[in-house]
Amino acid sequence: MEVGSDPQKGLALNERWAALKPRVIRPLGESSLYASLAILRCITLVAIDRAREAYALAETHFDLPTLVWLCHDPIAGSGPARLQTYIERFGEEFAFVLYEWYIQQGMLSAPSLSS
Repeated sequence: MEVGSDPQKGLALNERWAALKPRVIRPLGESSLYASLAILRCITLVAIDRAREAYALAETHFDLPTLVWLCHDPIAGSGPARLQTYIERFGEEFAFVLYEWYIQQGMLSAPSLSS
């Protein structure tokens, strides 16, 4: 903090940022600009044969909708095994995003995830 700054104002600003950060960094909703740009970046990476980097980027940023999209992409998709891995790794949160994707795609039943 700058010399002469009010520490209370700094703490209040820090708390406000902490509360707003999730909405600034990753707005909620599949139709958000962030989600569109994230998937566009991954489409670009997949198009230049960099699917591995697309997965890594989405994993690093905990971008579950993009991971679901990548798993179902005809080029980058890796089938039920990777979906199962993400369900085990990210748990219920990933499963809900996956289920929502199936509903949006008009898929009434998900493919079997068992081996």
